[in-house]
Amino acid sequence: MCGIAGFLQQNNNTVGLEALRRMGRSLKHRGPDDEGLFIVDARRDHQGDFMQSQGTVGLAQQRLSILDLSPKGHQPMSDQARETWVNFNGEIYNFWEIRRELEDLGYCFQSRSDTEVIVYAYRQWGIACLERFNGMFALSIWDGRRKKLYLARDRLGIKPLYYYYQEGNFAFGSELKALREYPYFEAEIDLESLYDYLQFQYVPTPRAIYRNTYKLTPGHYLALDLAGGLEERCYWDPIERFRSLSGAGQQLSEAEALAQLEELLQSSVRYRMISDVPLGVLLSGGIDSSTVAALMQRLSDRPIQTFSIGFSEASYNEAHHAQAIARHLGTEHHELYVSPREAQSVIPQLPLFYDEPFADSSAIPTYLVAKLARGQVKVALSGDGGDELFCGYTRYDWMRRFAGLGRVPRPLRQGLAGALGVLPPKLVEQAYRLVRPITPEKLRVSNVAEKFAKFRGVLGSRELIELYPITVGIWNRPELEALLPGRDGPDEQLAFYRAFRAVPQAELMSKLMLVDLVTYLVDDILTKVDRASMAVSLEARVPLLD
Repeated sequence: MCGIAGFLQQNNNTVGLEALRRMGRSLKHRGPDDEGLFIVDARRDHQGDFMQSQGTVGLAQQRLSILDLSPKGHQPMSDQARETWVNFNGEIYNFWEIRRELEDLGYCFQSRSDTEVIVYAYRQWGIACLERFNGMFALSIWDGRRKKLYLARDRLGIKPLYYYYQEGNFAFGSELKALREYPYFEAEIDLESLYDYLQFQYVPTPRAIYRNTYKLTPGHYLALDLAGGLEERCYWDPIERFRSLSGAGQQLSEAEALAQLEELLQSSVRYRMISDVPLGVLLSGGIDSSTVAALMQRLSDRPIQTFSIGFSEASYNEAHHAQAIARHLGTEHHELYVSPREAQSVIPQLPLFYDEPFADSSAIPTYLVAKLARGQVKVALSGDGGDELFCGYTRYDWMRRFAGLGRVPRPLRQGLAGALGVLPPKLVEQAYRLVRPITPEKLRVSNVAEKFAKFRGVLGSRELIELYPITVGIWNRPELEALLPGRDGPDEQLAFYRAFRAVPQAELMSKLMLVDLVTYLVDDILTKVDRASMAVSLEARVPLLD
Protein backbone atom coordinates (compact mmCIF):
# COMPACT_ATOMS: atom_id res chain seq x y z
CA MET A 1 0.00 0.00 0.00
CA CYS A 2 1.34 3.39 -0.92
CA GLY A 3 0.63 6.93 -1.99
CA ILE A 4 1.31 7.81 -5.61
CA ALA A 5 1.39 11.12 -7.49
CA GLY A 6 2.75 12.52 -10.73
CA PHE A 7 2.28 14.78 -13.73
CA LEU A 8 2.59 15.04 -17.49
CA GLN A 9 2.86 18.32 -19.39
CA GLN A 10 1.27 18.57 -22.84
CA ASN A 11 2.24 22.24 -23.19
CA ASN A 12 5.40 24.30 -22.78
CA ASN A 13 5.28 24.18 -18.98
CA THR A 14 7.62 22.14 -16.83
CA VAL A 15 7.47 21.08 -13.19
CA GLY A 16 10.37 21.19 -10.77
CA LEU A 17 11.81 18.34 -8.76
CA GLU A 18 10.95 20.01 -5.46
CA ALA A 19 7.31 20.51 -6.50
CA LEU A 20 7.10 16.80 -7.36
CA ARG A 21 8.67 15.96 -4.02
CA ARG A 22 6.01 18.03 -2.24
CA MET A 23 3.28 16.22 -4.15
CA GLY A 24 4.64 12.91 -2.95
CA ARG A 25 5.31 13.94 0.63
CA SER A 26 1.76 15.23 1.03
CA LEU A 27 0.89 11.50 0.98
CA LYS A 28 3.51 10.37 3.49
CA HIS A 29 0.83 9.03 5.86
CA ARG A 30 -0.03 6.49 3.15
CA GLY A 31 3.58 5.33 2.89
CA PRO A 32 6.02 6.38 5.61
CA ASP A 33 8.60 3.62 4.96
CA ASP A 34 10.27 4.90 1.79
CA GLU A 35 9.96 7.55 -0.91
CA GLY A 36 10.98 7.66 -4.54
CA LEU A 37 10.96 10.11 -7.45
CA PHE A 38 11.27 9.94 -11.24
CA ILE A 39 11.38 13.13 -13.32
CA VAL A 40 12.57 13.73 -16.89
CA ASP A 41 12.06 16.16 -19.73
CA ALA A 42 10.63 13.62 -22.16
CA ARG A 43 10.87 16.08 -25.06
CA ARG A 44 14.66 15.80 -24.96
CA ASP A 45 17.28 13.09 -24.59
CA HIS A 46 17.76 12.84 -20.85
CA GLN A 47 20.79 10.51 -21.25
CA GLY A 48 19.82 8.21 -18.41
CA ASP A 49 19.27 11.01 -15.87
CA PHE A 50 15.97 10.16 -14.17
CA MET A 51 16.17 12.83 -11.45
CA GLN A 52 16.32 16.06 -13.42
CA SER A 53 15.66 19.43 -11.80
CA GLN A 54 12.78 20.17 -14.21
CA GLY A 55 10.65 17.82 -16.24
CA THR A 56 7.61 17.20 -18.39
CA VAL A 57 6.91 13.80 -16.79
CA GLY A 58 7.21 12.94 -13.13
CA LEU A 59 6.26 10.16 -10.73
CA ALA A 60 6.35 10.29 -6.92
CA GLN A 61 5.96 7.39 -4.53
CA GLN A 62 5.47 7.05 -0.76
CA ARG A 63 5.81 3.39 0.18
CA LEU A 64 4.16 1.36 2.91
CA SER A 65 6.28 -1.81 2.75
CA ILE A 66 4.13 -4.97 2.83
CA LEU A 67 5.78 -7.37 0.35
CA ASP A 68 9.56 -7.60 -0.10
CA LEU A 69 10.60 -5.17 2.60
CA SER A 70 14.09 -4.83 1.10
CA PRO A 71 15.30 -1.88 -1.03
CA LYS A 72 14.53 -4.04 -4.09
CA GLY A 73 10.88 -3.08 -3.66
CA HIS A 74 11.68 0.63 -4.08
CA GLN A 75 9.39 2.64 -6.37
CA PRO A 76 8.96 4.05 -8.93
CA MET A 77 10.27 0.77 -10.37
CA SER A 78 11.60 0.20 -13.89
CA ASP A 79 12.53 -2.68 -16.14
CA GLN A 80 16.21 -3.44 -16.70
CA ALA A 81 16.25 -1.26 -19.82
CA ARG A 82 14.98 1.69 -17.73
CA GLU A 83 12.22 2.30 -20.29
CA THR A 84 9.07 1.26 -18.44
CA TRP A 85 8.41 2.88 -15.05
CA VAL A 86 5.62 1.83 -12.67
CA ASN A 87 4.18 3.75 -9.73
CA PHE A 88 1.82 1.48 -7.81
CA ASN A 89 -0.57 1.62 -4.84
CA GLY A 90 -2.23 -1.60 -3.74
CA GLU A 91 -1.75 -5.33 -4.03
CA ILE A 92 -1.84 -7.82 -6.93
CA TYR A 93 -2.84 -10.99 -5.11
CA ASN A 94 -2.21 -13.40 -7.99
CA PHE A 95 1.22 -11.97 -8.77
CA TRP A 96 3.02 -15.27 -8.17
CA GLU A 97 0.96 -17.00 -10.87
CA ILE A 98 1.62 -14.16 -13.32
CA ARG A 99 5.30 -14.13 -12.39
CA ARG A 100 5.66 -17.85 -13.12
CA GLU A 101 4.01 -17.32 -16.50
CA LEU A 102 6.42 -14.48 -17.28
CA GLU A 103 9.42 -16.51 -16.13
CA ASP A 104 8.38 -19.26 -18.55
CA LEU A 105 8.47 -16.56 -21.25
CA GLY A 106 12.06 -15.71 -20.34
CA TYR A 107 11.72 -12.75 -17.96
CA CYS A 108 14.04 -12.50 -14.95
CA PHE A 109 13.10 -10.87 -11.65
CA GLN A 110 15.26 -9.08 -9.11
CA SER A 111 12.72 -8.80 -6.26
CA ARG A 112 9.79 -10.57 -4.59
CA SER A 113 7.43 -7.63 -5.11
CA ASP A 114 4.21 -7.53 -7.10
CA THR A 115 5.29 -4.16 -8.55
CA GLU A 116 8.02 -5.82 -10.61
CA VAL A 117 5.42 -8.26 -11.95
CA ILE A 118 3.38 -5.27 -13.18
CA VAL A 119 6.47 -3.89 -14.94
CA TYR A 120 7.09 -7.03 -16.98
CA ALA A 121 3.42 -7.88 -17.44
CA TYR A 122 3.12 -4.53 -19.20
CA ARG A 123 6.22 -5.24 -21.28
CA GLN A 124 4.72 -8.55 -22.40
CA TRP A 125 1.03 -7.74 -22.87
CA GLY A 126 0.82 -3.95 -22.94
CA ILE A 127 -2.02 -2.25 -21.11
CA ALA A 128 -4.10 -5.42 -21.61
CA CYS A 129 -2.14 -6.75 -18.61
CA LEU A 130 -4.79 -5.08 -16.41
CA GLU A 131 -7.23 -7.84 -17.30
CA ARG A 132 -4.92 -10.42 -15.67
CA PHE A 133 -4.63 -8.70 -12.29
CA ASN A 134 -6.63 -9.91 -9.30
CA GLY A 135 -6.22 -7.21 -6.71
CA MET A 136 -6.81 -3.70 -5.49
CA PHE A 137 -4.76 -1.05 -7.22
CA ALA A 138 -4.26 2.43 -8.53
CA LEU A 139 -1.20 2.69 -10.74
CA SER A 140 0.64 4.71 -13.32
CA ILE A 141 2.89 3.39 -16.09
CA TRP A 142 5.29 5.61 -18.03
CA ASP A 143 6.26 3.99 -21.31
CA GLY A 144 9.47 5.79 -22.24
CA ARG A 145 9.69 4.14 -25.65
CA ARG A 146 6.27 5.35 -26.76
CA LYS A 147 6.32 8.55 -24.64
CA LYS A 148 2.97 7.55 -23.17
CA LEU A 149 1.49 7.67 -19.65
CA TYR A 150 -1.18 5.27 -18.42
CA LEU A 151 -3.25 5.50 -15.25
CA ALA A 152 -5.46 2.61 -14.11
CA ARG A 153 -7.80 1.79 -11.25
CA ASP A 154 -9.00 -1.62 -10.01
CA ARG A 155 -12.33 -3.08 -11.03
CA LEU A 156 -14.41 -1.95 -8.04
CA GLY A 157 -12.55 1.19 -6.96
CA ILE A 158 -10.98 -0.17 -3.78
CA LYS A 159 -8.00 2.16 -4.26
CA PRO A 160 -8.52 5.85 -5.07
CA LEU A 161 -7.06 7.80 -7.97
CA TYR A 162 -7.71 11.50 -8.70
CA TYR A 163 -6.52 13.57 -11.63
CA TYR A 164 -6.54 17.19 -12.77
CA TYR A 165 -6.57 18.17 -16.45
CA GLN A 166 -6.68 21.72 -17.76
CA GLU A 167 -5.08 23.27 -20.87
CA GLY A 168 -2.35 20.66 -21.19
CA ASN A 169 -1.57 20.53 -17.47
CA PHE A 170 -2.15 17.01 -16.14
CA ALA A 171 -1.51 15.75 -12.61
CA PHE A 172 -2.68 12.77 -10.57
CA GLY A 173 -2.56 11.49 -7.01
CA SER A 174 -3.96 9.01 -4.52
CA GLU A 175 -5.60 11.93 -2.72
CA LEU A 176 -6.56 15.48 -3.61
CA LYS A 177 -3.90 16.92 -1.31
CA ALA A 178 -1.24 15.80 -3.81
CA LEU A 179 -2.94 17.78 -6.58
CA ARG A 180 -2.98 20.90 -4.44
CA GLU A 181 0.84 20.78 -4.46
CA TYR A 182 0.92 20.72 -8.27
CA PRO A 183 2.02 24.21 -9.36
CA TYR A 184 -0.63 24.58 -12.10
CA PHE A 185 -3.58 23.36 -10.03
CA GLU A 186 -6.48 25.82 -9.65
CA ALA A 187 -8.64 25.07 -6.61
CA GLU A 188 -12.07 26.23 -7.79
CA ILE A 189 -15.14 24.64 -6.20
CA ASP A 190 -17.39 22.81 -8.66
CA LEU A 191 -21.01 23.69 -7.79
CA GLU A 192 -22.30 20.64 -9.67
CA SER A 193 -20.20 18.44 -7.37
CA LEU A 194 -21.46 20.35 -4.36
CA TYR A 195 -25.06 19.68 -5.42
CA ASP A 196 -24.29 15.97 -5.80
CA TYR A 197 -22.61 15.89 -2.40
CA LEU A 198 -25.70 17.40 -0.75
CA GLN A 199 -27.81 14.75 -2.46
CA PHE A 200 -25.67 11.66 -1.84
CA GLN A 201 -23.51 12.69 1.19
CA TYR A 202 -20.39 12.16 -0.94
CA VAL A 203 -19.08 13.51 -4.25
CA PRO A 204 -19.86 10.75 -6.77
CA THR A 205 -17.42 9.43 -9.37
CA PRO A 206 -16.21 10.75 -11.77
CA ARG A 207 -16.50 14.16 -10.12
CA ALA A 208 -14.38 15.73 -7.39
CA ILE A 209 -15.13 18.86 -5.40
CA TYR A 210 -12.83 20.98 -7.60
CA ARG A 211 -13.40 21.98 -11.21
CA ASN A 212 -11.40 20.14 -13.89
CA THR A 213 -10.63 17.49 -11.29
CA TYR A 214 -11.91 13.90 -11.45
CA LYS A 215 -11.91 10.47 -9.89
CA LEU A 216 -10.88 7.79 -12.34
CA THR A 217 -13.82 5.43 -12.78
CA PRO A 218 -13.22 1.90 -11.41
CA GLY A 219 -12.36 -0.62 -14.11
CA HIS A 220 -11.05 2.16 -16.37
CA TYR A 221 -7.67 3.42 -17.53
CA LEU A 222 -6.42 6.70 -18.97
CA ALA A 223 -3.90 7.07 -21.78
CA LEU A 224 -2.17 10.33 -22.70
CA ASP A 225 1.03 11.50 -24.32
CA LEU A 226 3.02 14.69 -24.82
CA ALA A 227 1.23 15.59 -28.05
CA GLY A 228 -2.08 16.35 -26.32
CA GLY A 229 -5.41 14.75 -25.65
CA LEU A 230 -6.61 12.26 -23.09
CA GLU A 231 -8.35 8.95 -23.73
CA GLU A 232 -10.34 6.97 -21.15
CA ARG A 233 -11.21 3.34 -21.75
CA CYS A 234 -13.05 0.65 -19.81
CA TYR A 235 -11.39 -2.73 -19.31
CA TRP A 236 -14.03 -4.14 -16.91
CA ASP A 237 -17.65 -3.07 -16.38
CA PRO A 238 -19.72 -4.44 -13.48
CA ILE A 239 -22.95 -3.69 -15.33
CA GLU A 240 -21.88 -5.75 -18.33
CA ARG A 241 -20.63 -8.44 -15.97
CA PHE A 242 -24.02 -8.46 -14.26
CA ARG A 243 -25.79 -8.86 -17.61
CA SER A 244 -23.52 -11.72 -18.66
CA LEU A 245 -24.07 -13.61 -15.39
CA SER A 246 -27.83 -13.03 -15.07
CA GLY A 247 -29.43 -16.43 -14.65
CA ALA A 248 -26.08 -18.24 -14.53
CA GLY A 249 -26.68 -19.53 -11.00
CA GLN A 250 -30.17 -20.86 -11.64
CA GLN A 251 -28.87 -24.30 -12.61
CA LEU A 252 -27.24 -24.76 -9.19
CA SER A 253 -28.95 -26.27 -6.20
CA GLU A 254 -28.76 -24.34 -2.94
CA ALA A 255 -26.19 -26.81 -1.59
CA GLU A 256 -24.03 -26.46 -4.70
CA ALA A 257 -24.24 -22.66 -4.57
CA LEU A 258 -23.25 -22.62 -0.88
CA ALA A 259 -20.30 -24.93 -1.53
CA GLN A 260 -19.06 -22.75 -4.38
CA LEU A 261 -19.49 -19.61 -2.31
CA GLU A 262 -17.49 -21.05 0.59
CA GLU A 263 -14.72 -22.15 -1.76
CA LEU A 264 -14.55 -18.70 -3.35
CA LEU A 265 -14.55 -16.90 0.00
CA GLN A 266 -11.82 -19.13 1.40
CA SER A 267 -9.68 -18.63 -1.69
CA SER A 268 -10.14 -14.87 -1.46
CA VAL A 269 -9.19 -14.75 2.22
CA ARG A 270 -6.15 -16.98 1.59
CA TYR A 271 -4.90 -14.57 -1.11
CA ARG A 272 -5.29 -11.65 1.26
CA MET A 273 -3.23 -13.32 3.94
CA ILE A 274 -0.13 -13.04 1.72
CA SER A 275 2.07 -10.57 3.60
CA ASP A 276 5.57 -10.08 4.94
CA VAL A 277 4.21 -8.12 7.94
CA PRO A 278 1.67 -8.92 10.73
CA LEU A 279 -2.02 -8.83 9.83
CA GLY A 280 -5.41 -9.05 11.56
CA VAL A 281 -9.15 -8.48 11.11
CA LEU A 282 -11.40 -5.49 11.83
CA LEU A 283 -14.25 -7.30 13.61
CA SER A 284 -17.61 -5.62 14.14
CA GLY A 285 -19.44 -8.79 15.12
CA GLY A 286 -21.69 -8.64 12.07
CA ILE A 287 -22.08 -11.44 9.54
CA ASP A 288 -19.57 -10.08 7.02
CA SER A 289 -16.55 -9.39 9.23
CA SER A 290 -17.30 -12.50 11.33
CA THR A 291 -17.22 -14.64 8.18
CA VAL A 292 -13.88 -13.15 7.16
CA ALA A 293 -12.48 -13.72 10.67
CA ALA A 294 -13.72 -17.33 10.74
CA LEU A 295 -12.15 -18.16 7.38
CA MET A 296 -8.91 -16.44 8.31
CA GLN A 297 -8.73 -18.37 11.59
CA ARG A 298 -9.40 -21.61 9.71
CA LEU A 299 -6.44 -20.87 7.43
CA SER A 300 -4.09 -19.82 10.23
CA ASP A 301 -1.97 -22.07 12.44
CA ARG A 302 -2.15 -19.62 15.37
CA PRO A 303 -4.78 -17.32 16.89
CA ILE A 304 -5.40 -14.39 14.57
CA GLN A 305 -5.64 -10.85 15.90
CA THR A 306 -9.06 -9.18 15.84
CA PHE A 307 -9.95 -5.57 16.63
CA SER A 308 -13.16 -3.81 17.60
CA ILE A 309 -14.32 -0.67 19.37
CA GLY A 310 -17.26 -0.11 21.67
CA PHE A 311 -19.37 2.78 22.94
CA SER A 312 -21.04 3.31 26.29
CA GLU A 313 -24.29 4.23 24.48
CA ALA A 314 -26.13 0.93 24.07
CA SER A 315 -27.84 1.96 20.83
CA TYR A 316 -24.46 2.37 19.10
CA ASN A 317 -22.49 -0.38 20.81
CA GLU A 318 -21.82 -3.67 18.99
CA ALA A 319 -18.68 -4.66 20.90
CA HIS A 320 -20.42 -7.51 22.72
CA HIS A 321 -21.19 -9.17 19.38
CA ALA A 322 -17.51 -8.94 18.40
CA GLN A 323 -16.48 -10.35 21.78
CA ALA A 324 -18.75 -13.35 21.33
CA ILE A 325 -17.36 -14.09 17.87
CA ALA A 326 -13.76 -13.68 19.06
CA ARG A 327 -14.36 -16.11 21.95
CA HIS A 328 -16.00 -18.63 19.66
CA LEU A 329 -13.12 -18.50 17.16
CA GLY A 330 -10.39 -18.31 19.78
CA THR A 331 -8.79 -15.13 18.41
CA GLU A 332 -6.42 -12.74 20.16
CA HIS A 333 -8.98 -9.98 20.57
CA HIS A 334 -8.25 -6.27 21.10
CA GLU A 335 -11.04 -3.95 22.19
CA LEU A 336 -11.27 -0.24 22.90
CA TYR A 337 -14.24 1.56 24.43
CA VAL A 338 -14.46 5.12 23.13
CA SER A 339 -15.88 8.05 25.10
CA PRO A 340 -17.95 10.78 23.41
CA ARG A 341 -15.04 13.19 23.91
CA GLU A 342 -12.62 10.82 22.16
CA ALA A 343 -15.02 10.41 19.25
CA GLN A 344 -15.52 14.18 18.97
CA SER A 345 -11.77 14.75 18.93
CA VAL A 346 -11.60 12.97 15.56
CA ILE A 347 -13.94 15.43 13.84
CA PRO A 348 -11.40 18.26 13.30
CA GLN A 349 -9.09 15.77 11.57
CA LEU A 350 -11.64 14.51 9.04
CA PRO A 351 -11.07 17.31 6.46
CA LEU A 352 -7.38 16.38 6.45
CA PHE A 353 -8.23 12.76 5.73
CA TYR A 354 -10.88 13.24 3.05
CA ASP A 355 -9.91 16.50 1.24
CA GLU A 356 -13.48 16.99 0.01
CA PRO A 357 -16.94 16.92 1.64
CA PHE A 358 -17.84 13.52 3.09
CA ALA A 359 -20.80 13.08 5.44
CA ASP A 360 -20.76 9.44 6.58
CA SER A 361 -20.61 9.64 10.37
CA SER A 362 -19.14 6.13 10.56
CA ALA A 363 -15.89 7.70 9.36
CA ILE A 364 -15.23 8.33 13.06
CA PRO A 365 -15.43 4.74 14.40
CA THR A 366 -13.69 3.43 11.26
CA TYR A 367 -10.72 5.67 11.95
CA LEU A 368 -10.67 4.71 15.62
CA VAL A 369 -10.67 0.95 14.97
CA ALA A 370 -7.99 1.39 12.29
CA LYS A 371 -5.86 3.30 14.78
CA LEU A 372 -6.36 0.53 17.35
CA ALA A 373 -5.32 -2.13 14.82
CA ARG A 374 -2.25 -0.22 13.65
CA GLY A 375 -0.81 -0.52 17.13
CA GLN A 376 -0.43 -4.28 16.54
CA VAL A 377 -0.50 -5.00 12.79
CA LYS A 378 0.27 -3.38 9.45
CA VAL A 379 -2.47 -5.12 7.40
CA ALA A 380 -6.11 -5.67 8.36
CA LEU A 381 -8.90 -7.52 6.56
CA SER A 382 -12.46 -6.21 6.76
CA GLY A 383 -15.95 -7.35 5.81
CA ASP A 384 -16.79 -4.37 3.60
CA GLY A 385 -18.72 -5.14 0.42
CA GLY A 386 -20.92 -7.81 1.96
CA ASP A 387 -24.03 -5.63 2.18
CA GLU A 388 -23.87 -4.79 -1.52
CA LEU A 389 -23.32 -8.43 -2.54
CA PHE A 390 -25.70 -10.17 -0.14
CA CYS A 391 -28.59 -7.70 0.21
CA GLY A 392 -27.53 -6.54 3.66
CA TYR A 393 -28.96 -3.03 3.93
CA THR A 394 -32.27 -2.45 5.71
CA ARG A 395 -33.23 -0.03 2.94
CA TYR A 396 -33.44 -2.94 0.46
CA ASP A 397 -36.33 -4.43 2.38
CA TRP A 398 -37.96 -1.02 2.75
CA MET A 399 -37.60 -0.44 -1.00
CA ARG A 400 -39.28 -3.74 -1.73
CA ARG A 401 -42.15 -2.74 0.51
CA PHE A 402 -42.37 0.79 -0.88
CA ALA A 403 -42.29 -0.40 -4.50
CA GLY A 404 -46.00 -1.16 -4.16
CA LEU A 405 -46.75 2.48 -3.33
CA GLY A 406 -46.81 3.24 -7.04
CA ARG A 407 -50.31 1.73 -7.14
CA VAL A 408 -51.56 4.40 -4.72
CA PRO A 409 -52.54 7.68 -6.48
CA ARG A 410 -49.76 10.23 -6.05
CA PRO A 411 -52.03 13.07 -4.78
CA LEU A 412 -53.17 10.77 -1.98
CA ARG A 413 -49.57 9.90 -1.07
CA GLN A 414 -48.57 13.57 -1.14
CA GLY A 415 -51.45 14.44 1.17
CA LEU A 416 -50.36 11.77 3.64
CA ALA A 417 -46.76 13.04 3.49
CA GLY A 418 -47.96 16.56 4.28
CA ALA A 419 -49.99 15.33 7.24
CA LEU A 420 -47.05 13.39 8.66
CA GLY A 421 -44.86 16.47 8.27
CA VAL A 422 -46.61 18.23 11.16
CA LEU A 423 -45.37 15.62 13.66
CA PRO A 424 -42.44 16.91 15.78
CA PRO A 425 -39.24 14.82 15.46
CA LYS A 426 -39.14 14.21 19.22
CA LEU A 427 -42.63 12.75 19.14
CA VAL A 428 -41.60 10.43 16.30
CA GLU A 429 -38.57 9.24 18.30
CA GLN A 430 -40.66 8.64 21.42
CA ALA A 431 -43.23 6.64 19.48
CA TYR A 432 -40.54 4.55 17.83
CA ARG A 433 -38.94 3.69 21.17
CA LEU A 434 -42.30 2.24 22.27
CA VAL A 435 -42.70 -0.03 19.22
CA ARG A 436 -39.03 -0.90 18.66
CA PRO A 437 -39.08 -4.01 20.92
CA ILE A 438 -41.80 -5.58 18.76
CA THR A 439 -40.33 -4.45 15.41
CA PRO A 440 -38.63 -7.21 13.33
CA GLU A 441 -34.82 -7.00 13.63
CA LYS A 442 -34.28 -6.34 9.91
CA LEU A 443 -36.63 -3.34 10.01
CA ARG A 444 -35.07 -1.63 13.02
CA VAL A 445 -33.25 1.63 12.28
CA SER A 446 -31.10 4.24 13.98
CA ASN A 447 -31.64 8.00 13.55
CA VAL A 448 -35.38 7.37 13.35
CA ALA A 449 -36.33 11.06 12.91
CA GLU A 450 -34.09 11.29 9.82
CA LYS A 451 -35.52 8.02 8.46
CA PHE A 452 -39.05 9.29 9.08
CA ALA A 453 -38.32 12.43 7.06
CA LYS A 454 -37.04 10.21 4.23
CA PHE A 455 -40.23 8.16 4.41
CA ARG A 456 -42.27 11.32 3.84
CA GLY A 457 -40.14 12.05 0.78
CA VAL A 458 -40.70 8.52 -0.47
CA LEU A 459 -44.46 8.96 -0.30
CA GLY A 460 -44.32 11.78 -2.83
CA SER A 461 -41.99 10.05 -5.33
CA ARG A 462 -43.13 9.57 -8.92
CA GLU A 463 -41.00 6.51 -9.75
CA LEU A 464 -38.53 4.10 -8.18
CA ILE A 465 -35.42 5.82 -9.55
CA GLU A 466 -36.57 9.04 -7.87
CA LEU A 467 -37.32 7.22 -4.63
CA TYR A 468 -33.97 5.52 -4.04
CA PRO A 469 -31.77 8.66 -3.70
CA ILE A 470 -34.05 9.72 -0.84
CA THR A 471 -33.08 6.58 1.08
CA VAL A 472 -29.32 7.25 0.78
CA GLY A 473 -29.27 11.07 1.03
CA ILE A 474 -30.22 13.77 3.53
CA TRP A 475 -31.74 16.57 1.46
CA ASN A 476 -34.76 16.13 -0.79
CA ARG A 477 -34.95 17.77 -4.20
CA PRO A 478 -36.93 20.91 -3.21
CA GLU A 479 -34.43 21.54 -0.41
CA LEU A 480 -31.51 21.08 -2.80
CA GLU A 481 -33.04 23.51 -5.29
CA ALA A 482 -33.45 26.07 -2.50
CA LEU A 483 -29.84 25.62 -1.39
CA LEU A 484 -28.34 25.73 -4.91
CA PRO A 485 -30.84 27.39 -7.25
CA GLY A 486 -30.33 27.09 -10.96
CA ARG A 487 -29.64 23.36 -11.10
CA ASP A 488 -32.01 21.69 -13.59
CA GLY A 489 -32.19 18.49 -11.60
CA PRO A 490 -30.16 15.32 -11.21
CA ASP A 491 -27.35 14.56 -13.65
CA GLU A 492 -28.62 11.53 -15.55
CA GLN A 493 -25.03 10.69 -16.62
CA LEU A 494 -23.96 9.81 -13.08
CA ALA A 495 -23.32 6.12 -12.44
CA PHE A 496 -26.35 6.01 -10.14
CA TYR A 497 -28.84 6.72 -12.92
CA ARG A 498 -26.89 4.84 -15.60
CA ALA A 499 -26.82 1.65 -13.53
CA PHE A 500 -30.49 1.92 -12.58
CA ARG A 501 -31.61 2.17 -16.20
CA ALA A 502 -29.06 -0.26 -17.66
CA VAL A 503 -30.83 -3.37 -16.34
CA PRO A 504 -34.56 -2.57 -16.64
CA GLN A 505 -35.62 -6.23 -16.53
CA ALA A 506 -33.58 -7.11 -13.45
CA GLU A 507 -35.29 -8.18 -10.24
CA LEU A 508 -35.60 -5.22 -7.85
CA MET A 509 -33.18 -6.43 -5.15
CA SER A 510 -30.51 -7.29 -7.73
CA LYS A 511 -30.92 -3.90 -9.34
CA LEU A 512 -30.53 -2.07 -6.04
CA MET A 513 -27.41 -4.03 -5.11
CA LEU A 514 -25.89 -3.32 -8.53
CA VAL A 515 -26.59 0.40 -8.13
CA ASP A 516 -24.92 0.41 -4.73
CA LEU A 517 -21.97 -1.59 -6.08
CA VAL A 518 -21.08 1.14 -8.58
CA THR A 519 -22.00 4.14 -6.42
CA TYR A 520 -22.37 3.92 -2.64
CA LEU A 521 -19.75 1.18 -2.25
CA VAL A 522 -17.15 3.07 -4.32
CA ASP A 523 -17.63 6.63 -3.14
CA ASP A 524 -18.74 6.08 0.46
CA ILE A 525 -17.76 2.70 1.93
CA LEU A 526 -14.44 2.12 0.16
CA THR A 527 -13.48 5.79 0.38
CA LYS A 528 -14.11 5.73 4.11
CA VAL A 529 -12.09 2.54 4.65
CA ASP A 530 -9.19 3.75 2.52
CA ARG A 531 -8.86 7.18 4.15
CA ALA A 532 -9.38 5.92 7.70
CA SER A 533 -6.80 3.14 7.36
CA MET A 534 -4.27 5.16 5.37
CA ALA A 535 -4.45 8.01 7.89
CA VAL A 536 -2.67 5.65 10.30
CA SER A 537 -0.57 3.81 7.67
CA LEU A 538 -2.65 0.63 7.85
CA GLU A 539 -3.35 -1.45 4.74
CA ALA A 540 -7.02 -2.53 4.62
CA ARG A 541 -7.96 -5.51 2.45
CA VAL A 542 -11.52 -6.46 1.45
CA PRO A 543 -11.77 -10.17 0.59
CA LEU A 544 -15.51 -10.03 -0.15
CA LEU A 545 -14.69 -7.88 -3.20
CA ASP A 546 -12.39 -10.35 -4.94
